Amino acid sequence: MYNRQPYDLDTRLKIVLLYRTKKYTIKDICGIYGISMASLMRWNRNYNGTESSLMDKTRISKFRTYSLNTRLEVVLLYRTGKYTLKELSIRYGCCVGSISRWNKKYDGTKNSLLD
Repeated sequence: MYNRQPYDLDTRLKIVLLYRTKKYTIKDICGIYGISMASLMRWNRNYNGTESSLMDKTRISKFRTYSLNTRLEVVLLYRTGKYTLKELSIRYGCCVGSISRWNKKYDGTKNSLLD
């Protein structure tokens, strides 16, 4: 058995939304994308309308990249004052330093959050 790189959040979202259209069977989607039924069911169960809900909480990597939408979502939540850096770090699986850096870089435009 081989270790495959996990699917990025955009691809997971695409797969879950395709599954929810009910146009294809679970077996068809899993065959097309080369994923297990367990993965598809887990992603579907966890999806709550936000891309970040599709993050694999068991694989937190030092080298994880986050989409612009996720970065923007985290920064805007932090700026509401309802969440601390630590709370958002736990919720999204990223380090406090990354959130702090995104917050400093954010100038009101999504592109300001690019690396």
